[in-house]
Amino acid sequence: MLRSLAALGTSIGLKAVASIAIFLLAGALWEASVFGSFMYCFAVASVLMIGCEYGFTNQLLKDAAPRGGDFVTSLFRAKLFLSVAVCLAAHLAHLLVAPLHNGYFLPLFYSLLLTSFFDFLSTTLKARLKIAADFHLTTWTTALHAVCGASLLMAGSGAVELAYGFLATRFLAFCVAIFVFIRALGMSPFGTLSWKPRSDLAPIKTGAAYAVDTAVNAVLNVADGILLTHFAGNAANGTYQAAARLNQSVPIAFSVLTSFFLPRLGGAPTPLQFRQHSRRFLYLTGGAWLLIAALFGAAWILYRSFPPQSPLRAAAPLLPGLAAIALIRFLCGWMSTLLIARNMQRYKTAAYGAALVLIVISSAFSIEAFGSLGIVISYGMGFAVCFAAMAPATFKAYTYNRAL
Repeated sequence: MLRSLAALGTSIGLKAVASIAIFLLAGALWEASVFGSFMYCFAVASVLMIGCEYGFTNQLLKDAAPRGGDFVTSLFRAKLFLSVAVCLAAHLAHLLVAPLHNGYFLPLFYSLLLTSFFDFLSTTLKARLKIAADFHLTTWTTALHAVCGASLLMAGSGAVELAYGFLATRFLAFCVAIFVFIRALGMSPFGTLSWKPRSDLAPIKTGAAYAVDTAVNAVLNVADGILLTHFAGNAANGTYQAAARLNQSVPIAFSVLTSFFLPRLGGAPTPLQFRQHSRRFLYLTGGAWLLIAALFGAAWILYRSFPPQSPLRAAAPLLPGLAAIALIRFLCGWMSTLLIARNMQRYKTAAYGAALVLIVISSAFSIEAFGSLGIVISYGMGFAVCFAAMAPATFKAYTYNRAL
């Protein structure tokens, strides 16, 4: 158990560090308005990715091992079909939305699309317990991405060059992932070359509940940047993102725990084993938050050493509030994983949906009154509501006595 968890933690932890470090370096080297515009495009591209993700990750973690290769290929082919529609939507947004009329939105979008397919293959390896293969795949491709991104920034590259650098490294990572997937599992994710509409599109219908859940969760992860840009402009968003990128370590770090525990919770043969896995999951969740809190503390000290005109120095006062939100998000993530394992994700979706509505409504007032700090206040209120809403359903899932 500990060896597998350590491998997952190392590979995904490196991915988190690389992602955060590249964006923090960009925030330190670029003007706040340029960084804010870049992060706005990244947020919009992430929202578009919802149509391609469609909740496939949770389905894979929960069902890929017991249901076999045909289940995996059916999801992959459905994902390919959905990606066509998402690409059309991205090009339409590029033409119609004024803030996206730049040279880096589309390469950012396609880099995220390739990342989505890479994550699909990586998640399947985890679900089929090919931990060593996934470890090597994730570690080496992450190292390539980090070195390329950092090199471009240190060489003085702008937003367009960095976006195309992302695209190049993600394309190479996807090609390597296909090779590793076939070698580790002895099957192609594409399945047969024939097109079977009934079977290939069936996951779109059967996975609707997972899709809605994923959509709400994904919007929550990027809505802060979109709302802040809309109400306060690119410069304010650039300052906020210099601190908020650290908060992106929460979903990335939590994916380590989810990747390990969700297959075990979903496959627990007895209620007693379900509760044992749940308790171990909770203890490790608390430990993960302590590590994230230490990261925020170190960042607070580092940010205060920058000159006053730096976006990082201006972002330092936001870090304590974001660290508190990280704790609530970890607890909400633990509860939501238990609900998914018990096929009760509708309660999670409702709770996260209520949080999103509260955040959007309150942001119109809090950002006007407090600037960047206002979005932190809104997110704190939203996740507190989410926690309170999921608590009764989580207690029911934990104490449920009938076997899964």
